[in-house]
Amino acid sequence: MREREFPPLLANGFKDITEAELHKEFVAPFNYQAEDHRSNLLIGFGSFLNEFKTLDITAEVWIDGSFATTAPDPSDIDVVFYFKPEEVDSLEQEKKEKFERLFQSRRFMKNLYNVEVFYGMVGSDYDYNQWNYVFGTCYDNKTPKGIFRMRYN
Repeated sequence: MREREFPPLLANGFKDITEAELHKEFVAPFNYQAEDHRSNLLIGFGSFLNEFKTLDITAEVWIDGSFATTAPDPSDIDVVFYFKPEEVDSLEQEKKEKFERLFQSRRFMKNLYNVEVFYGMVGSDYDYNQWNYVFGTCYDNKTPKGIFRMRYN
């Protein structure tokens, strides 16, 4: 059974934001009860991002799910990271292992950080089209929904 559909925070297209703007976009517009819940989700996401940043690789990050809607109490934050394959391939062994933990242990990451993480490759039309469809429409698979995007270089 699907969760109740809430209106998206962004009606259509992409909105580029920075990590510093996450609170303003996803927490500040809500009342104090929802703010507490959403702030806790953002803390988990921030911890995940801190782990990711130690990899020192380029990424484009799309944020979606009920966290990107007016839902007061989303269960997690859905994200897809796009990587350059050559950067992932050239990671030293320790960082490769960390990459695998972060991006291939989805259930563990969801339990640890409240983040449902997916990934694709930069330049892959298949990956971009798939996630643009999944993240860019509401549950009815027709109504457009905007996607928040961050970039790490």
